[in-house]
Amino acid sequence: MTSDEEAKRTPCEVPKATGADYALTVVRAVVSAVPVVGGPLAELADLVASPLEKRREAWAQEVIDGLHRLEEKVTGFESAKLKDDPAFASVMAQAIQAVTRTHEEEKLKALRNAVLNTALGPPSGYDTGTLLAICETLTPWHLKVLCFFDDPQRYIDANRTPVMSKAQALETAFPELRGQRALYDNIVRDLYQQGLLAVESLPVTMTSGGAMASRLTVKGHALVRLITSPLD
Repeated sequence: MTSDEEAKRTPCEVPKATGADYALTVVRAVVSAVPVVGGPLAELADLVASPLEKRREAWAQEVIDGLHRLEEKVTGFESAKLKDDPAFASVMAQAIQAVTRTHEEEKLKALRNAVLNTALGPPSGYDTGTLLAICETLTPWHLKVLCFFDDPQRYIDANRTPVMSKAQALETAFPELRGQRALYDNIVRDLYQQGLLAVESLPVTMTSGGAMASRLTVKGHALVRLITSPLD
């Protein structure tokens, strides 16, 4: 690549094909040579490769667009400087790998936000790679519940909807969880075991103030800050 071509590339632009793409090409060539089963397996590889490539490219474009918006919003921020930032490069590489392993919009947005927040500077003292690894293990509902417990008041107008327990507050914020106590109890337990939530189970009753209080650990707050959009 010439110096002029390098200058035109966006700092966070990712190659159209990664090592995984080349590996898949090799696999396709090998299985195509196998009698009888080669053709169908190769076709299956094509079916998998195309959506993954489109997903990566769409996600990378969202990151690029986000960086441009940060340049407009944050005084002194220059995305061009990121090409010399090893922390940003590491997070980008980890996030791209995670993108290939999920189609869920909530997680794709969380990964994008993690990259954008890293571009601005690590939002906490926790290792970003560790937090990203935890994020990848969580389902969209885990992420929703985690963000809810960061600041329940943000989801509920306590003056109009008084609540007397964390469970009631959660069901008020997310009507889809009403009657799903077993589901969100498991989610709460998972978050607790990950060191993100300070309580292992939700009390049946408590004061309204207690129901609205955050129950995240320092680590939990750090993850929420990492995956919250800096563009809003």
